[in-house]
Amino acid sequence: MIAEPLDGVLRSCGCGRPDFDAGCPECLYEHGEPEALAPFPRRLAFVVYAEPVAQGRPRVAVRGGKPHAYQPARSAQAGWEIRQAARAALGAQEPFSGPLAVTVTAWVRMPASVPKSRRLTAQPTRRPDLDNFVKLTLDGCSPLWVDDSQVVELSAAKRYALDGPPRWAITVEALP
Repeated sequence: MIAEPLDGVLRSCGCGRPDFDAGCPECLYEHGEPEALAPFPRRLAFVVYAEPVAQGRPRVAVRGGKPHAYQPARSAQAGWEIRQAARAALGAQEPFSGPLAVTVTAWVRMPASVPKSRRLTAQPTRRPDLDNFVKLTLDGCSPLWVDDSQVVELSAAKRYALDGPPRWAITVEALP
């Protein structure tokens, strides 16, 4: 077998040819169509410099005798900021298709009540809950994929922002 660098990824073919041959059945069996030779994984990482906000509960108000549901203003604003950053990070690329792994880290402000002796090891165990951060992030990142059901792996963390401003760090990775 010959190993060849292709777009920075080592590939090998059972036929022994130095490069991909679309007419070779072994090349097609091992590598698929030429489009399938794109390097994996396709990955997109970006940071949103905004105060992390949890997804708020929908509110209902009665106007003109009819109920109207709405999202709290802070949640709507945070979702909009994430959506804009996701669109900017995606640029002119097509949205992801296929299974995805998403990593979300919410870097929140450290309260002044944390003693200086514990600042480096303190963990944010107070509200808001981590799952509400994730809900808002996944809703805001909707321009990056075709359907929410594509997210098959999810990793999330809530940390204190010791070395910078409060922010979201989001990574989306296509799975093979």
